[in-house]
Amino acid sequence: METTADYTTDLADVERKAIARGAKVFPISHLRGHISDLDAVAALCGRLGVALVEDCARAMGARWRGRHTGTWGRVGCYSAQTYKHINAGEGGLLVTDDEDIAARALLMSGNYILYQQHLVRSTQPCSSAGST
Repeated sequence: METTADYTTDLADVERKAIARGAKVFPISHLRGHISDLDAVAALCGRLGVALVEDCARAMGARWRGRHTGTWGRVGCYSAQTYKHINAGEGGLLVTDDEDIAARALLMSGNYILYQQHLVRSTQPCSSAGST
């Protein structure tokens, strides 16, 4: 993706490429305090039917118009590798209010053994949850 003069994502470029390629997901990264207009990003993704995924590792705690980064799309991701705000060696955090995505993330992270006991699991597990 191209950037603007203020080092944010060029949304006209995103729109052209998303349409041309039939994109289903738009991962946006907020780097070094340069946050794109998230009202416009969310509206674009909604209009195109594209899921917004925010990489917020370098924007942890930042807000756009009073709302935290990582809460504008379907998923907010915060990696915790070396040189990030939180260094945990490897790994990270994922935030979502989508129960299906949360269920899938729990299963993919290896929590399938204790899935039924997990406090944030969906009451209606996704089809991949099976009978665990």
